[in-house]
Amino acid sequence: MRKPFVAGNWKMNLTKAEGVALASGLAAKAAQFGNCQVGVIPAFVHLDAVGAAIKGSPIGLGAQDVYFEKNGAFTGEIS
Repeated sequence: MRKPFVAGNWKMNLTKAEGVALASGLAAKAAQFGNCQVGVIPAFVHLDAVGAAIKGSPIGLGAQDVYFEKNGAFTGEIS
């Protein structure tokens, strides 16, 4: 049986400090996740800080990709 996977794509909803606080909180509770893989997908400008906050924990780090448009409703894209 496959292990469940849950990830949160934050899009552009958290500041750097908020993202680090959330990631740190998740990392501190990672032992409670049981048999579920967990990942976070912050805004790309916060990848380094969030990555540092979850370092050493089982939480995965993901990133959104880049899109050529300057702005618009392109889910998962950054300009």
